[in-house]
Amino acid sequence: MGTSDTPLGSIHHSTLGPYFSSISVTSLRARLTSLVNQLLEAPADHTRAGEIIHNIETWADQIYVSQKELLLLAVQKQSPFSYDVITWVIGISELLNALSNALACPQHLEDKLRRHAVWLVSTLSWLPDDRESVIFAESYSITENLFEAASSGYQRECREFYDACKQLLLGWARKGGRYETGWGILETAINGLVALAIREGTPAAATVLKTEFRKMLAGEGAPPPDLRVSGATSLVRSANEFRHPDRMTLSKIEYALAQLDQTAVRTLILEMAEILAPNPPAQPQPGNGDPE
Repeated sequence: MGTSDTPLGSIHHSTLGPYFSSISVTSLRARLTSLVNQLLEAPADHTRAGEIIHNIETWADQIYVSQKELLLLAVQKQSPFSYDVITWVIGISELLNALSNALACPQHLEDKLRRHAVWLVSTLSWLPDDRESVIFAESYSITENLFEAASSGYQRECREFYDACKQLLLGWARKGGRYETGWGILETAINGLVALAIREGTPAAATVLKTEFRKMLAGEGAPPPDLRVSGATSLVRSANEFRHPDRMTLSKIEYALAQLDQTAVRTLILEMAEILAPNPPAQPQPGNGDPE
């Protein structure tokens, strides 16, 4: 990472890609994914599978330490390799969670694997909060990636990981909401958190979300008043948007919202907008006859 990238390509990516790449079929992540899939098919009494899982757990122990340093260095240098680091963190975390659910996973390793996954994904909380770094990191879809990680944790019933990812998403909303970035980080993250809360299917989930959101807004480094208003205005617009479940979208958050009860989605998004900025400017309704 001490070498600068060139305009023609990323030296960091080409050098470290065999280990960190998320798109190469020969990278460590690709090979580990294949191995994990095989281990997930092993029966509970498969001794060799248990030994391999133990080896993977040993490898994953404390891996977050070097990963944090590499992440910060990649973002500091604004290297395209940052994409590989970010997606590797989330991808490996998901593999560790998956492995913890394997029938062949020894019981004493289940909690260890899940703990390693939490510590690894939590390295993303160290992303710098200056405007330039936030814009750069979001260019690699941090908001969407955190939402995807949370969704994966929920599906795999890894509750601690799921809660950690929700806190990361809320924290990223705070960092991104402090600046006008052009990415709409604040409102996108809120929409993601809304989707997660509704998916849980309990009134308590929405209550907890609103409580945590109020705490974030009352804390240090919260979004300034003007960006709260603009964010709330965008949320109101989002709440009134019609989302068809079959609509094509590249956003995992928008796709998730479209699959949920639209009345619940609209209600909770409007409640979050009200918390963000009470009484934001009213949005013109189509066909109301007002002059343009």
